[in-house]
Amino acid sequence: LVKDRVNLEEEIIGRAVAIVKPLAARKGLYLRYSPSADLPSILADPVRLRQVLLNLFTNSVRLTEQGGIEVTARQEGQEILVSVRDSGPGIAPEARQQLFREFGQIPSEPGSSPGGSGLGLAISKSLVELHGGRIWVDSEPGSGSTFSFTLPLPGAQPLAGDLVRTAAASALKSERTCLVVLDNEHALRALARYLEGYRIVGVPSPDGLRSFIKDLKPQAILTTPSQVELVAEQIPPTAHVPIITCGLPKAPRLRGVISYLVKPIAPNALTAVVKGLHKEEATILLVDDEVDALRLMERMLTGIPHPYRILKASSGEQAFAIMAESLPDLVIADLLMPELSGEEMIARMRGDERLRGVPIAVVSAQDPSGAALRISSPLSVHSGIDLDLASAAKQIVALLDMLSPHYAIISSTT
Repeated sequence: LVKDRVNLEEEIIGRAVAIVKPLAARKGLYLRYSPSADLPSILADPVRLRQVLLNLFTNSVRLTEQGGIEVTARQEGQEILVSVRDSGPGIAPEARQQLFREFGQIPSEPGSSPGGSGLGLAISKSLVELHGGRIWVDSEPGSGSTFSFTLPLPGAQPLAGDLVRTAAASALKSERTCLVVLDNEHALRALARYLEGYRIVGVPSPDGLRSFIKDLKPQAILTTPSQVELVAEQIPPTAHVPIITCGLPKAPRLRGVISYLVKPIAPNALTAVVKGLHKEEATILLVDDEVDALRLMERMLTGIPHPYRILKASSGEQAFAIMAESLPDLVIADLLMPELSGEEMIARMRGDERLRGVPIAVVSAQDPSGAALRISSPLSVHSGIDLDLASAAKQIVALLDMLSPHYAIISSTT
């Protein structure tokens, strides 16, 4: 998080309302917010909090057919309470229990299929918790829904002691990065789930790794033994980055993919991908079926001091229509899209002579399970520098604590 003292109403709520209000109006819905004159400033990351509200607003607009959405904000003790109430169909109790979990989704009507990837509310929960707040929903079928979250005032003790942190929250909190040189998007998503506290950025091959190291300053690089020398050649002489090697799962390569990014995307990871183009001016096409994800990536890219031209598509077919008119220098595409998936879009691009050379960065959600993937030994650490005995002993102890030796039981006979 990049926190600053911000005016909640003007910089966060007001801007989020302005973004979504036209979307609500097209459905004949109202989106109302009555500013409160006495709300104090808060210490917060305005981009992340706008993402929370955009998630809540777009969900309400998607699920509501009549009426609209009302937003309120007020001070309660040492915290600010923000509520988003809609006149939608409401949420059944069994659905509410899964709501803030990754891949938990709400059908718009009983028996219908949910939209989106099911990550918006899980990410919103993570972001609110990182600010020291809480988020919850009050809803009954047929009575609409009210999503509420709190934000502590400066100097107040964050009320997050009883919250369960998700892997996404841990990654956002620490911002420690592990570069993984691997061309297997499924394995990268699984690693992102299990390597808690680290943000995983995948690079398909050692080529171009140097720019990622320079911009992300990773804690370590994870790769296979066969690539360790190629990876070591990419590390600048002024950097000492440990390399961890093990047998990583392989998968058929998605041709032309230059990086894999795991949601929620860190601004520095996105910046590193774009800088890898080595172009002062570039046209970048963003493809994602979630409106809030598109807006967040656009905001991150416009914060880079380069005159990039940003194009946006909410589906694979729309992306091809845009590319027919304007050839991008980079495509950043979500894999989990309805109708035409990210993999299918990439395959079509590689079959098109005009588009096959366009580099692609893949954006994906964390995988719900990596149980089927296996990591083969040996697992080795190449630090590049000698360690003193005390430091080396700490690392050895950490490894010993994780080892589970097995001994065969030999029965003695007389």
